[in-house]
Parts: sequence; structure tokens; C-alpha cells
Amino acid sequence: MNTVLITGATAGIGLECATQLAPGRHLVLVGRSPGRLRAAAERVEDAGAVRVDTLVADFASLASVCELTGQVRAGYGRIDVLINNAGTVYADRTETVDGYEASFAVNHLAPYLLTESLKALMVASAPSRIVFTASTGHYRGTMDFEDLQYRYGYSIMKAYARSKLANVVYMRSLAAELEDTGVTVNALHPGTVATDIWSRAPWFTRPSWL
Repeated sequence: MNTVLITGATAGIGLECATQLAPGRHLVLVGRSPGRLRAAAERVEDAGAVRVDTLVADFASLASVCELTGQVRAGYGRIDVLINNAGTVYADRTETVDGYEASFAVNHLAPYLLTESLKALMVASAPSRIVFTASTGHYRGTMDFEDLQYRYGYSIMKAYARSKLANVVYMRSLAAELEDTGVTVNALHPGTVATDIWSRAPWFTRPSWL
């Protein structure tokens, strides 16, 4: 029975992914809200999952991510698929409790920390797979290491594109590192999807049907 861990699993792409992967599998759903996790777990169970677990974590806090990784390492002997899907945007520049620009922290630093912390487990579980929900928006992203946190010139789409570029750069580096381990690493562009991520965005960045 394959074990699949999905972050951002309570809505949007993460929930749909969990629902489609459910039949015959063990799903580990990660989200911020216990209530929404319960609802997601019920839906995934109804879709045919053999087992559904839920773990609470806030990706705007690196301490919360560290707690999550500890729970995963202690609670699971293998993870067959790790899907780094949690993401967000901020209309105005926002800092996390750790002092990082929030889009970069949630979209890149948190999944980076989670993946690096679970890397040995993924190798031990091989053949296994790590997937990042990225975006073709990464083509518009830049890396200014003098102002990586956009203290100057912040805009919602520039910050989002930078975080997605970081996802793709990390994915390529990780894929090369794990090439001979049996762990496959990929990033995907899901297309323009009407998800809750757009609730933080100004009207002119939202899909036309919202």
C-alpha cells in the first residue's frame, strides 16, 4: 500500500490530488486547520483511501515545519510520494514570524525544509517520488541576493514568481543529487486554477472566472 503525503491538502489542487490518488492508498494530509483537515479526510476516505491520517502544520512558521518533520519521521516507516503543494500569495509585503517575506517562506523555504528533513526517509523508501507544485510563472522570476526578501519593489506577482523559481531551481538540484537513489524529483505547472490562493490577490491577478 503506497503512502502519499500531500501538503496544502485541505482545498484546491491538494484536495483534488488527494481525492484522485485515494483509491487503495494511504494518504497523509497536511494543512493548517484541524476542521478543514477533518472534512478533507472524510472526502478522501469516501474516495476509496485505505487509510487517511491528518497532520497540522503552518508553513508560515519554520518551527511548525520542524515539528511536522519530526512527526513524520517518528510515525511513518516509509513515504512513497511527497507532494509539496502548499502555497500562497500576499497582496502586500508580509513577514512571517521568522522574519522572512511570506510568499518566499511559505512557497519555498517551508517545502525546502520539509523535503531536506525527509530526504533520508525518501531514499530509504525508494523507488519513491518528490513532486513540487510550481508554475510557469517561474520564468518571470528573478533572484536578487542583495534583496531576496523584496524589502524594496515588492509586488504580489514578482514575489510569487521568485518563490516558484526557487522551487524549480531546488527541484533541479535535488533531482541531480538523488539521480542514482531511486527517488524521482519533478515540478509541475498546474495551469490557471480557481483555488483559494487567489483570495489574497487583487482582482487584476485573479483568473477571469472568479
